[in-house]
Amino acid sequence: MSRIATAFALGIVIATFFLDTSAAWISLAVATCCIMAIVATLFIHHPAKRHLTTPLVMLSTMACGSSYTLTYKIINHTVYPSHIAQYDIVITSEPIIRTNSIGLNGIIASGHYEGKKVSLAFEKDSTAMALTPGMGIEALCMLKKPAGPNDDPRFTLHRQSQGIAFFAFLSHHNYRKKAVSTRGLTLWERARIGALTIRHKAICTLRDNGLNGDALATVSAMVLADKSHLSQKVYDSFSSSGAAHVLALSGTHLSILFFLITIFVKPIRSKWYVRAFTIITIWGYVFLVGLPTSAVRAAVMLSWLTMTRIYSKSSSQLHNISLTALILMIANPMAIFDISLQMSMMAVIAIVTLVTPLTGSLMNKIELMGIHLFHLSEGNALKYVVSATILTIVAQTATAPLAAYYFGRLPLYFILTNFITLPLATIVIYLTMVILVMSPLPIVPSMATPILQAIVSLLNNLLAAISSLPFAAVRIECISLPVLLFLYLAGFIIVTYLQLKQRKQVNNSKFNKIH
Repeated sequence: MSRIATAFALGIVIATFFLDTSAAWISLAVATCCIMAIVATLFIHHPAKRHLTTPLVMLSTMACGSSYTLTYKIINHTVYPSHIAQYDIVITSEPIIRTNSIGLNGIIASGHYEGKKVSLAFEKDSTAMALTPGMGIEALCMLKKPAGPNDDPRFTLHRQSQGIAFFAFLSHHNYRKKAVSTRGLTLWERARIGALTIRHKAICTLRDNGLNGDALATVSAMVLADKSHLSQKVYDSFSSSGAAHVLALSGTHLSILFFLITIFVKPIRSKWYVRAFTIITIWGYVFLVGLPTSAVRAAVMLSWLTMTRIYSKSSSQLHNISLTALILMIANPMAIFDISLQMSMMAVIAIVTLVTPLTGSLMNKIELMGIHLFHLSEGNALKYVVSATILTIVAQTATAPLAAYYFGRLPLYFILTNFITLPLATIVIYLTMVILVMSPLPIVPSMATPILQAIVSLLNNLLAAISSLPFAAVRIECISLPVLLFLYLAGFIIVTYLQLKQRKQVNNSKFNKIH
């Protein structure tokens, strides 16, 4: 499965950078796919030529990825209007206060561009500040091509992965609030708008219970995937200390939720209906926070893991990762250019591949050195510390080239940061869930909110202190794409060599025992 997913992704990259959307290229890709698939099928029945089956299947999958991406680009091709027009737009985000404007996202609900997403910049006023997800506006504006600073190609592809088709600036006299019908939108988009409306109510519930300031902003980002209230100061402290991943809803957050569910249903967790409830709960949470790609990736993996347990079948974690990536690429070929997904996938692949063997190897060396600590727990405490340290180093190393490519910043105190952050983040997530679920009973939130406020404030202060240490984050000039690819290729070759060497040593050890 990993080969299939890699070939499909390579086909997407080829179509994105080297092919246009002409019918000739699509026809060639489809023809190549069909021919390679037929030849590979024929070779399966010829033992002498069976070794050619795998490369042919991969070439066929690559052609599939290219043709699928080109077709997707044709279907979603956008022609930018040349004149000002009136549009009905439904707001799909919380307002973000910028220096000279207020930023919001929306979706066009009628007309020729119905269903297209638009990034909006409003002139600062109280009306724009009061806009929330689910509200409608009637806007008179010119829809333009979205562009970032200097139209940086690294972030252009990221924006395409988010599905943002247009940008528009609205002064206070160019729009007004309006009850906009969403009937023309797809069922998926209508459901997503409904989920974002519920998320806004959850943020309001936290605010009404007394959570405020940077604590509210941090909890909203960490638990509800809404970074609109996050100040630049808080974000910089998380980023410089190496804790930015905590603010991006991903596998860590869903794993904490998954663990919480398993605690409550432990006596009956093997029942199929309990596992089905677990899957529904996880996807309900992902849907509530607006379906960020990294969270969808984690939800697919956890769902697959839960289903394999229902049917008592084993499945390798690398297989699960590959299947998840393939599903996401089929849903949206541009998803592989999403920055959070790239970093999440690289971290998970590295953790799955390296953490267990490195932990075992280091523990063996510790025992050989005669260091026997924590006898009462048979070394479990020491093993936990070793495993957590290795996991942090592996995940940070795997994502370091991407961080250097996109942001030009590498945190150096990430081990210390993660030992502080992860336990506190777990408590924050659990307390937030308690406040939201128990909000009909005011006494529970009133008791839990001050505790949550204190813990989040402690977390923010600790990370601010770490980020202020000397050499907390090394700023480097952003590396180029060829350098990024070279670093990952070199890492792949080194890891493959070490794995082959370890496998050879294990086989030699077994051979010596037999003889």
